[in-house]
Amino acid sequence: MLAVMVVSALIVLALTTAAADGSLAQAQRAYTAVEYGKCKDEAQEALAEPGTRAERVDAWRLLALCQAALGDTDAAREAFKHMLAVDWSARLPDGLSPRFTSSFREAKGSFGGVAPLSLAVADERVDGGTRVVKLKISDELELVHKVGWRGAAGSEGTPVRAAPLLQLELPAEVDVTVFALDRAGGEVTTLELLAAKAEAPPPPPPDDEVKGAAFPWVGVAIGAGAVLLAAAAAGGAAYVLLQPQTVGLKSDVVFGE
Repeated sequence: MLAVMVVSALIVLALTTAAADGSLAQAQRAYTAVEYGKCKDEAQEALAEPGTRAERVDAWRLLALCQAALGDTDAAREAFKHMLAVDWSARLPDGLSPRFTSSFREAKGSFGGVAPLSLAVADERVDGGTRVVKLKISDELELVHKVGWRGAAGSEGTPVRAAPLLQLELPAEVDVTVFALDRAGGEVTTLELLAAKAEAPPPPPPDDEVKGAAFPWVGVAIGAGAVLLAAAAAGGAAYVLLQPQTVGLKSDVVFGE
């Protein structure tokens, strides 16, 4: 047991040291130490490795800042554009000089106020326990290389080659995160999809509609009564007309002599 605990502690220590000595961490330290050339090299190394979306944002930010500090404004602007593609809300540290901020503003303005990278559902349907999603990818900088998904309880799908319009089959009953990866395996954008709810059966019709759907005996009775009354009235009129009429003759005519 003691040996197992020692081995576990060494593994954790090794992972922690590797994270602390990773390319992104070294780029950050080089930037803080005003070693801009080393910062640029380490940031580029970090971008050549798999990483989370937050790590991608930090790597592109450090690369852009170091290139701006070295006077390469065009490269800095391109790096800032990639940073904004990964996270449209990304910002720069406060208090920077125009040497850094001007390239950032130019990169932001080049997209016309619209995020250059996004995932959106163009169409979807649920077939039993499977959710078939047609995904639209807007990728102005062509960052996305593959698209995959991960769901609850550790479920995930193998990333597939990206296309402007891509169809994915996802589990319907769980929340799913669709993610896009660059060529180095770094996450560049995500899309959260809530579990698809099964359609509820239609509610039963109201009582009034049920009653109205039955055979309208009341209406028939009322109609029959009206017919009978009309017939009785017509018969009465005929009876009056057919009765013999008494005609009185008056003999009040005087003939002249």
